[in-house]
Amino acid sequence: MRNSVRIGSLFALVAALMLVLVAASPSVLTQPGQPTASPSANAGELQVVWGASPGSQFYLVGWANREEVDQMTSAGREWLDAFHFTTIPSRYTSHTISGLAPETSYFVIIGAQNARFGSQDLTWSAWSQPAATAGQHGTGFCPITGLPLPPEGYLSVGDTKSWVNGQLTFTLDSATTPASVPRQDDEDYTAPTGRKLLRLCGTRTNNIGFDWYFTPGTHNNLSTDSGLGFARIRGWGDEPLASGFRLSGCDTWTIPEDATTAVYAVNVLNDGLYRIDLTALEEPTASVVLPSDNVDTSQPLTSRQLFGRVSPALGLVVAETSDGSTGSGSGFMVGTNGILVTNRHVVGDADQVDVYLPDADGQMRVSRGTVMGRGILADLAAVRLPQGKTYDALSLADSDQIVGGEDVTAWGFPGASVSNTYPTVTRGIVSSRGVVGDVAVLQTDAAINPGNSGGPLVDEYGRVVAVNT
Repeated sequence: MRNSVRIGSLFALVAALMLVLVAASPSVLTQPGQPTASPSANAGELQVVWGASPGSQFYLVGWANREEVDQMTSAGREWLDAFHFTTIPSRYTSHTISGLAPETSYFVIIGAQNARFGSQDLTWSAWSQPAATAGQHGTGFCPITGLPLPPEGYLSVGDTKSWVNGQLTFTLDSATTPASVPRQDDEDYTAPTGRKLLRLCGTRTNNIGFDWYFTPGTHNNLSTDSGLGFARIRGWGDEPLASGFRLSGCDTWTIPEDATTAVYAVNVLNDGLYRIDLTALEEPTASVVLPSDNVDTSQPLTSRQLFGRVSPALGLVVAETSDGSTGSGSGFMVGTNGILVTNRHVVGDADQVDVYLPDADGQMRVSRGTVMGRGILADLAAVRLPQGKTYDALSLADSDQIVGGEDVTAWGFPGASVSNTYPTVTRGIVSSRGVVGDVAVLQTDAAINPGNSGGPLVDEYGRVVAVNT
């Protein structure tokens, strides 16, 4: 049997148990809502709250601390054997667990079932992140996670934590607060009411000689000053990292909407605590410095004038998605402080993309951009480029004032172009306008080819009237 170093994922194991239990009879119950656990005013107590599961008759509440789980698995037994359980009637969606060890972190899981004993249907919720019982938040402990403060203190984005004489390392590369993220079924995921998203991307290396699992679980947790975080979309633990390899990946966590500080705890043999100022992350996403709106609309631009206005703000966007595929499309600058607009399908689920923009000499220069957010209904995405310089940006027209027959040009870097370092432009008119679903659209007879996606549709004065898709 292959040895492995497992940074446990209770969620994955609960999911596996769920499949075993319901294989013979598919469950008709929905998952209970994500449980949250918090210490009460009494030492050794935790208050657990979860969302109702329609159709359930009872809830199964289970809890165990890290030491109990580690001892059970070290003895070769199932991790679930470490848990203590009690059954709660379905009219309750909360329970106070008493008699726990003070100053100790516990995991909590909730199951919905249709009978107190011998239930044929049993559906587990995702597990709760560890919550510490009262008494641990004192001198020498992190007031947010309840974990002991490491000797090096808090780490920040960009810092590396290492274990086993540097043979295992983790670097937190970036932290963002996107409006939504793609799910594995290609639908966008947005945070439920009262919560928001925190996207953490990191790089880990393994030279220890064993596979390294890095899933949200017993040694990989996130807490905020307003409550716990839950990993919901794609996991670092999707695949183990074999010895001698390096791997980058991301986790998206749902966190309380009013949270201002998050602490991400990474643990192999001892904890590394990354402290994240959420307020600082959110500030740039709301700041777009638009170009001065002094476009002369008294006379249409010549072709040379139009090219001189549009091309400096036109970018080639290259994205590598989580499945390893690479695609490209177009984008354009709308913010002089580095905000670029493109299509959602151009960036896919990438958190960072390469954007090629012309410099003063017309040469294409690449910059690394961070995907700020993706449209929920519209096929749009926003990318933030490095700060500290002023970018050429395009002015926006009022699309509601556009009528059929107006002259427009479509710009971008289509795959059919003779060069991906020189933009392609096609000319046409606005053929029609309307609404598709909940999105206002313009139809044009200007040729738009694959690769034009995300580029601007421009009126005769050089203003953007729509985004090509």
